Amino acid sequence: MVADAVKMQSKNLSNVKASYKMAFSAFEKQNKQQINSIKIELKGVKDGLDNTVKKLESSLCMYRIYAWTPLLAALAYITYTFNNEVGLAVYLQCMLKQFI
Repeated sequence: MVADAVKMQSKNLSNVKASYKMAFSAFEKQNKQQINSIKIELKGVKDGLDNTVKKLESSLCMYRIYAWTPLLAALAYITYTFNNEVGLAVYLQCMLKQFI
């Protein structure tokens, strides 16, 4: 469930990124004839948004890893416990002998 939430937020971030790029591309086309101070301000805002997007992308990647960690830890624990108490190799050999 957490992994799906992270995936959904990642898609939302992609949509936001595409939207602001589209908006700024329209401003940049109009901005060629306007004052330099407006160009500088828009560039600063765009750079800030780019930095925010990069940070969010890396955070979402880490959250995706964190979301799968409990499941992987549980599987490792179950495998380790089963391996030590019952003996997985012996169990598999017995199962194979029944089919041969």
